[in-house]
Amino acid sequence: MQMYAIFWIKDEFAHHYFYKVDLLNQFLKSVATDRQDALLAMQVREITHCFDADAFLHHIYSQLHCGSHVQVDDNQITIYSDKHFITLHIEKNQIKFLCQTLTEAESLLFPLLRSFHPFFVCVGL
Repeated sequence: MQMYAIFWIKDEFAHHYFYKVDLLNQFLKSVATDRQDALLAMQVREITHCFDADAFLHHIYSQLHCGSHVQVDDNQITIYSDKHFITLHIEKNQIKFLCQTLTEAESLLFPLLRSFHPFFVCVGL
């Protein structure tokens, strides 16, 4: 299984880095893998929104398709349907998840994120 991290980028930085995706992905990947670097932590706080788990969960419930279900356990949300499931680990500035292929995330998670806000970046870890 592959692990991924999702970051919610602030609007002004999303517009600035729109054509510099490689640079943004490299930075976010280093943030997700090096949790001890204080400078990286400060920089990621500057360019990302914090995740409000309650607001995000409310949005998931409001957008849930027929045949899909949600299970919540603290900061862990599992979304599943007949064919796929994905478990999200919500942290302060990122959501981490594991999946076999991004097809699972594309069918369950990414449409929810797109309808919540347009500026999310997903990086493989």
